[in-house]
Amino acid sequence: MLWCRGSRWGRRRPADVEAGLRAEPPDHIGREAGQALLEAAHQVCPYSNATRGNIPVELVIEEGVAP
Repeated sequence: MLWCRGSRWGRRRPADVEAGLRAEPPDHIGREAGQALLEAAHQVCPYSNATRGNIPVELVIEEGVAP
């Protein structure tokens, strides 16, 4: 999942904007491998490439979210 949060532009400068990538890898992959895959996806994601260096991006690995 890709998300972007922010507020309206201020009069003199843009307000804070943040984005993130969230993933829930299968159990057999493991947290470390899932983190590595997410970081690799972040390097090739067109949205990440367009905003790299301009806004902070949070990479999140979810565990045990599915019912």
